[in-house]
Amino acid sequence: MLGFSEETPSGGQGRLELARHLNPDHGNFFAVNPWPYADIYADVKQYIRESDYSRYNLVDPVIEPKGMSMLQMEVALAECYRKFYMGKIIEVMTMKDDFKRRYMMRATKLFMGSPFILKKLSLGVLGKLGMRRDR
Repeated sequence: MLGFSEETPSGGQGRLELARHLNPDHGNFFAVNPWPYADIYADVKQYIRESDYSRYNLVDPVIEPKGMSMLQMEVALAECYRKFYMGKIIEVMTMKDDFKRRYMMRATKLFMGSPFILKKLSLGVLGKLGMRRDR
C-alpha cells in the first residue's frame, strides 16, 4: 500500500525492495483509499484530495501525502509495477519448470496488457509528465 499521509517519494522504493525480497510470482501495489467508515479515515481526512468515490479503487491515489504530490503518487505506483515486472522477466524466462514458465509468461502478458497498466505506464502518468509514447 502506498499513499499514507506520511508517505515520501522513497516509500515506493522501500515497498518495491520488500516485494523483490519476498519474491512472489505476482505483485500488486495499491493506493490507500480510506472510505468514510474506515478506521483510518479520521487520521487522513485532511490529506484526501478526491471526493469522487468512483476513484476509490485502490489504483488511483486519493490522498496527497505531506511529502508528495498526487502526480508523484501516480508515478510511484506506476514505477513499482514497472520495476517489479521488468525485474521478473529474466527470472521467468530462465525458469527450468516449463509449465510454470509458460504459465508465468501468459499471466504476466495478460497483466501487463490490462487497461490499468497501459493507462498508468503509457498514456496516463507518462502523458502527464510530458513524455511522448514513441520514445
